[in-house]
Amino acid sequence: MEWTENENELNSHESSIAADALTLDQIYNKAETDWLIKRKNSTSYFESKNNGLISTCGYVEKDCMDDCLVGITIKSINVLFYPDEKK
Repeated sequence: MEWTENENELNSHESSIAADALTLDQIYNKAETDWLIKRKNSTSYFESKNNGLISTCGYVEKDCMDDCLVGITIKSINVLFYPDEKK
């Protein structure tokens, strides 16, 4: 499942199984406390292809056959606005 959201569309896919919008701080925290902890019978993955920022993070249980990543894949990261910018 994939789509693009702009600032006005965040959290607008309420009826989907997709995750809620998270800040990068929340994503990195979840990576550290959940997705990258050592587990028996699983392999962890972490990639940073978004100019050094997280692109893939999660784990796959061994013997899983299809679409088994528990975690997140981020195709691109863009600034919506700068904190000191007036709206």
